[in-house]
Amino acid sequence: MNARLATTVAVLLLVAACGDPASIDRAPAQPAGADDQTQVEPESTMPAVVVDPPPAETTSNEEILPTEGSEPAEPMGGVTVDDPLPAQADAVTDPAAADIAVRYTFTHWILVDLDRDLRARLIENGEANIDATADGFERARGVIELARVVIDDVQFTAPDLAQVAFRLQWGEGPSPYFPNAMLGTAVFQNDTWRISQRTLCLLAFGAGQPCSTPGDRPVPPTAFVVPGPAGFEWASPSEPPGVVAANGYGVWTDTDGLEVTVTPMVLVGVSSMEPADVAQLLASGRFGAADGRPVDVGGRPARLEVQPGAATLVVLRDDDVVVVASLVGATVGEVDLARMVMSMQPTTLEPTVGSTDTTALG
Repeated sequence: MNARLATTVAVLLLVAACGDPASIDRAPAQPAGADDQTQVEPESTMPAVVVDPPPAETTSNEEILPTEGSEPAEPMGGVTVDDPLPAQADAVTDPAAADIAVRYTFTHWILVDLDRDLRARLIENGEANIDATADGFERARGVIELARVVIDDVQFTAPDLAQVAFRLQWGEGPSPYFPNAMLGTAVFQNDTWRISQRTLCLLAFGAGQPCSTPGDRPVPPTAFVVPGPAGFEWASPSEPPGVVAANGYGVWTDTDGLEVTVTPMVLVGVSSMEPADVAQLLASGRFGAADGRPVDVGGRPARLEVQPGAATLVVLRDDDVVVVASLVGATVGEVDLARMVMSMQPTTLEPTVGSTDTTALG
């Protein structure tokens, strides 16, 4: 596990385990991949979206966050740091022991007070950054200690590889950023079953954190020129009009009070995700389209959520940028969000004012 991922493991837990309080009242979506992917051609007309989830009506931050240093009255999820590491074996040598070991790994690696050397043996390549991972968990103790993983099923696809159906919990309920059942993987490495780096990256991206792995990476643009919809005017406080910073946003409005927002988010490493993981990521609560359906926009994976008078389109580009395009106050078909996203062009221009950094959200 490289240094960036070691730090990300702990940071993502702070966000992914408890989630963004503003998104806590979103309804659960269907499992990723449940719908057939729908083709969205450039000529088709798409609706708009709400970029930021609506604030919770009855839940305050104080009600969501635990008191620092608080301890559950009894072991949450039936697991504790004192549970001994079970016998380890690959899926061919002893399938029953392997099943027990995989379940132990997924439910214990997240425990904040787990022995740092043991945690390293439960994370793929975890020995490479034992101290960095331990320090990150300690910094996020106030939230991570209420995070738990619930296992639904384990299926072995190779002697040293398992597919794990799981749910991420926080306290007594699901994580707002990960409200649905998820699929992850475990690998048998150095004689122990470990949560894979692939699964850790999926959680990191869903928490809005980068998760780069070794290899060549695309260079994300620093800004985009985005064509506004016909009849709309630039309404952002930045200049020049139509230039949107990566990790910023652009807003257009018309005389009828309709509002279109485009938000490019840089997530280093995201464009190298496996297709199945992309579907899960776009269906997470991070991007505002959890209740939508998979679509294809110009050959790129995307997700569209339509609500009365609003819509959200999320598109994963091939340069480590996720674009969220939204419309508020219009009916479906009034604004072609797909065309806007596909027409975005990288630029070296730098917006002068008002490009709020979305990496700070959550």
